[in-house]
Amino acid sequence: MKKFSQLEIIVSFLCGVISFVVYAFTSAHSIVFTDNGELLGVMSTFGVPHPTGSPLFMLFAGVWNATIGYVTSTIWSKNLFSSFIVSLGIFTLHLCLLRLVDEDLLKKYNPYYRYIVSSSIVLMIAFSISTWEIATFLEIYSIQFFAFSVVFLSFIHWSKKPSIQNSFLVTYLSSLAVLSHSSMVFFAIAINVILIIYNLKQEKNYKHILVSVVLAMFAGSVYAVPILRSFSEVPFNWGEISRSFDAFYYHISGKQFQVWMFESKETFFSNALFFGKELLLSTLGIGVLLSSIGLFYLWKKNTLIVLVSLFYFVIALPFVFSYGIPDIKSYFVVPITLFSILGGMTLFQWLVTKQWLAMVVFLLPCISIGYFWNDVEQQNNSLVEDYTHILIDQIPKNSIILSSQWDYFCSAFWYKQKIEGIRTDIVLIEKELLRRTWYPRMVQRWYPEVYKKSEKEFETYLAHLQLFESGKKFDASKLQRLYIVLLRSIIENSPTQSVYCTPEILQSEPNLAEGYKTIPQGLVIQVSKNTVDTTFSVKKIDVNNFFSVPIRKRNYLEQSIHRTFMVSMGYTSSYLLSNGKLEEGIRAKDLSTTSSIILKKVK
Repeated sequence: MKKFSQLEIIVSFLCGVISFVVYAFTSAHSIVFTDNGELLGVMSTFGVPHPTGSPLFMLFAGVWNATIGYVTSTIWSKNLFSSFIVSLGIFTLHLCLLRLVDEDLLKKYNPYYRYIVSSSIVLMIAFSISTWEIATFLEIYSIQFFAFSVVFLSFIHWSKKPSIQNSFLVTYLSSLAVLSHSSMVFFAIAINVILIIYNLKQEKNYKHILVSVVLAMFAGSVYAVPILRSFSEVPFNWGEISRSFDAFYYHISGKQFQVWMFESKETFFSNALFFGKELLLSTLGIGVLLSSIGLFYLWKKNTLIVLVSLFYFVIALPFVFSYGIPDIKSYFVVPITLFSILGGMTLFQWLVTKQWLAMVVFLLPCISIGYFWNDVEQQNNSLVEDYTHILIDQIPKNSIILSSQWDYFCSAFWYKQKIEGIRTDIVLIEKELLRRTWYPRMVQRWYPEVYKKSEKEFETYLAHLQLFESGKKFDASKLQRLYIVLLRSIIENSPTQSVYCTPEILQSEPNLAEGYKTIPQGLVIQVSKNTVDTTFSVKKIDVNNFFSVPIRKRNYLEQSIHRTFMVSMGYTSSYLLSNGKLEEGIRAKDLSTTSSIILKKVK
C-alpha cells in the first residue's frame, strides 16, 4: 500500500480538528454520571481505574494531565481528553476510508470532490450519537475507539500488502488494543485468526505463530504500569492489584462483572433490539443496507476485510447482547463504527461517480450535528455535582455516609473529596464495593479511624470474603451475616453518632437499622439510637441549579437521578408531616412534586 499523500493527511487532519472543536463545545464542564468522577481522580493521581484496569487509559490520561495540567486543572480540561482522543480516531478512520475504496476508481475523478465525499462520510461517523457521546466526558471508551481505528488501519495496510512483517505489526497493535478495553479482545481474536490462517497457507511454517505469541505477551507487559502504581499506594488504587497474582488476575479479567454475562434470553433480545435501534439512529437509518452492500462489494476487492468484519460480528455481538448492564450502549461503539465504515465505503463508491451530489452529501454531517446536539450536549449538565452538593451540604461535620449510589454520588464525591478537598471530614463507605477484598484496605488508608474502631469485624469479614473471591468453598449465609455485622459495627462505633444512609441501603438491607431510629433528612436517612440531627432544614436545600438543568428522554441516568430525588424528598415529607412539622413537610413535598413534574414532561 502506497504512502499517504500530503493532501490526504491534511484532509484527515481537518476532519479531526472539526470533530474536536464540536466535541469541545459540547464537552462536560462538571462531573457527570457513572465512572466519570472516579476516572477524573485516576487521571489526577495517575491511579489505577476500575476493572479491567486499562493501562492504555492510564498512560494516555497520565500524559494528558502532566501536560495540560500545567496550564489548567479544571474538570472541563480533563474531560477534553476524550474529545481529543476520539478526534484522533476520526483522523485515523478517514485514512482507513481512503485506503478501503478502489484506488483505480479514485484516479478517474476530481480529487477535490472525492475529499468532500470522504470527509463528509467520516464526519457523519464523528457526529453519530454513539461516537459523539463518548467524546463529551472522560471515559475509557474514547481510548477504545482510537485503538480500534489504529488497529483497523494497520490491518487494511496488511491486507493491501500481506507480509509476515506487517502481520507482526498488526498482532502487536491489536494486542495493545485489548489493554484499552477488554471488549477489544474480540476484534483482536478476529484479526489474528485471519492472520494466522493466511500466513499458514502462504508459508506452511508455524514459527510466525510463536513470534506472534511473544509480541502479544510483550504488549501485555504494559500491565506493569498499573502494578507499579498499585505498589506505590496511590489514592485511587482500585483492586490493589499489587497484593498478589490472584488479585491482579481477578482485576484484569473483570471477574466481578461476569455475573452479568448470559443473564437471560430476555437480556439478549432486549440488547439486540437496542443495538438495532442505536445502529439505525447513528447511521441516520441507512447504515444496515449500505453496510451489507459494502460487504458484498469488498468481497470482490478485499476479501480479508470482509472475513475479519464478519468474524468479529459473529463472536462479539452475542457476548455484548448477553451482557446485562444498564450502560450497555458504550459497548456498541466499535460494532456500530465498523458498520458505519463499511456503509460509508459503499456511499463513497457511489457518490464519487456523481459529482453533482458531492456538495449535497456535505450537508449530512450538519444534519447529524443539528439532530443529535441536544441529546449529547454536556456543557451545561451539572446534575451530578448539584445532587452531590445537595446531599453533603446538609450533613453535619465528621459524619459517616453509607451509600451505593455510584452513578450519581459516590464516584463524584470521591473526586470532590480526594482531589478538590471538599468535605474531607465526611467518611463515605460504598456499600457494594465493601463486597470486594481490596476496598476495606482502601477504607483503612482513607479513613483509618473508622477502620481501627471496627478492625476486628473488618478482619473477620475479610477472611471469609477472600474465600468467596478466590472461588473456594464458603458459607454464603455466614458471609452475609458478617457483612451486616461489619456495617452495624461502623454505625455503632461512629465517634459522633452521625451516620447517614442513602435510601437504597435500607431497602436492600432492612435488618441493618434494627434497633435504630431512621429519620429521613433530604437525600439521606439518619440512623441513630439517641442523637437526632436538629440542624437539618428543607428550606436550606438549594435546588435552583438542579431543577434548571433540562433532562432528556434518551438519558436514563438523568431521569434516574430525578426519580431518586423525588422518592427521597417524598420520604422526608412524610416523616416531617407525621411529626407535626407542616411547613418543612410541605416544602419537601413541593420539591418531590417538582421532580415528578419534570419526569412527566420527559415522558
